[in-house]
Amino acid sequence: MVNYWEEDDTIDIRHYSIRAVAAGINKSVKKLITAGKSTTKELPDLSKYNDIADYLLNPGHLSDSEYEGEEQEIILPQNISEQGGTVRGEKSHVRLMEIGPRLKLELLKIEDGIDEGEVLYHRLVQKTGAELEMLKKEAPKKKKLKKRIEQENEHRIIRKLEKAQEAKKREEEELKAVIEKAARKQAAATGQTEDIENTREKDREIAMNRERLVREVFFIINRSINCSTHNSS
Repeated sequence: MVNYWEEDDTIDIRHYSIRAVAAGINKSVKKLITAGKSTTKELPDLSKYNDIADYLLNPGHLSDSEYEGEEQEIILPQNISEQGGTVRGEKSHVRLMEIGPRLKLELLKIEDGIDEGEVLYHRLVQKTGAELEMLKKEAPKKKKLKKRIEQENEHRIIRKLEKAQEAKKREEEELKAVIEKAARKQAAATGQTEDIENTREKDREIAMNRERLVREVFFIINRSINCSTHNSS
């Protein structure tokens, strides 16, 4: 439900669930009728009542929105829930159940586009015609400046990635050199130098493939940035 308040220029929004309830059947009786018809509807606990009438007449089973006083009855034009007794041609009550949340909104700003277009309305800022004309002239420059800053940030990120990759590569090479040195000493002592050379050849091939893949990734990123720069200009 949406309501506009002209006094303070605000909008109230409330969320309701609309449901039809069979007329002439209170909530206590309905629980007995629908018990066992689904896994979530169990037979109510009647052990605390001395008489079934105490359960049927207990007003605590009804909330304020479900109180069945003088309510207007309607004839349903179609079936809604056969289990709940709300079928076509039967008398029913229509109820609203608030499901929230309650919202109180105030219009502050209207802008053409998303964070990049002309401001069409602002509640707190009023500008003259000359100021609006100046903003229109400056808009393309600001847009171009924003694009250039974004591209510089992208290049900066790429350079950081490249430096990180180079540092990682140096660390791997230093660690590999230490391992190879230890392996050569061990091979010299056991006479297994041929196995060491084969392992080194495989490691070199893996490193070359990894380096080629990294260069291809950076080439694709740079090409996409250059294309976007060309299109924006």
